[in-house]
Amino acid sequence: MFKNKTAWIVGIIVFAMVAPFFLKFLGNLSNERTVEPPPPPAKVAYPEVKATFNADAAYALTEKLLTFGQRHFDTKGHEAVRQWLVSELKTRGATVLEQPFKAKTPAGKETNGTNLIASYNLANPKRILFAVHWDSRHIGDRDEDPKFQKEPILGADDAGTGVSILLEMAAMLQKDSSHLGVDLIFFDAEDWGTSQTTESWCQGSQYWSRTPHAPSYKPKHAILLDMVGAKNARFPKEQISTKYASRTVENVWKTARQLGYMQLFVDEPSRDAVIDDHKFVNEIAQIPMIDIINYPADRFLGEYHHTHLDSGMSHIDKSTIRAVGQTLWHFLHYDNAGVFEGD
Repeated sequence: MFKNKTAWIVGIIVFAMVAPFFLKFLGNLSNERTVEPPPPPAKVAYPEVKATFNADAAYALTEKLLTFGQRHFDTKGHEAVRQWLVSELKTRGATVLEQPFKAKTPAGKETNGTNLIASYNLANPKRILFAVHWDSRHIGDRDEDPKFQKEPILGADDAGTGVSILLEMAAMLQKDSSHLGVDLIFFDAEDWGTSQTTESWCQGSQYWSRTPHAPSYKPKHAILLDMVGAKNARFPKEQISTKYASRTVENVWKTARQLGYMQLFVDEPSRDAVIDDHKFVNEIAQIPMIDIINYPADRFLGEYHHTHLDSGMSHIDKSTIRAVGQTLWHFLHYDNAGVFEGD
């Protein structure tokens, strides 16, 4: 009897000691069950972008570019196009910097090259970079007719249409009131290479990548255009682009989908990695850059690539030019509005 009474008293004492802690635990558990998690951040709606890219103007600029003739090393056309581009960019309100450098011809001769950097709203520290090469190929080495394989080509789509799209974007930036920080770079000596040496290609972008026009230059996005105006063009997600700048790839392709251009900006990887200016910008400057480039599903680049088909306008299509220009212009404004933040 005494032992049972003692046990009962001890039990009461122990319960009195642990009860507050047990009740507190139950209270915390109840609170945890009733507190809802915070809602996900609200998605920013796609803003209305009023300006329309003028494909007719860009097409006419491509025609104008071809009137200068050959624009590879040591030609009158090369110097004339350099002067024309500087004048056109300044007329469109850009701050223009010329970056001269020494390049080598396929024969190993040292010659002059010039990168052109056109900037808008330099006070804005957030920069977005668009780039293209402005020189042309000195030989049509992929031409089916051997007679023409050593003759220079004029490069309507390689990369005349890209040059023209950036010139038209410059005209739009001049009128834009959103104070976007944009740089347009026109690389020289991209198309002078040989199959024997990778570094013989893209000499202008290699030079710029080692000596950028501004100290510690790191744009938020960098986009290269190459062969972006042909009929039935197909822009897959190029492999070097997705390796180094997958977020930019996804957001540009998302913009194209929003605008209804997914028949051009296909949701597929390219068959190969393309040696282009973006390769060296990624690897030397360590600036993530993508390449929008026409790459058919069944062959290496377009049938006109490095042939004399690319010396005229018959394969150039205004609807392709419009789709690329509209996509880039909307991407600029979507990114500025924060549409892609958190993606």
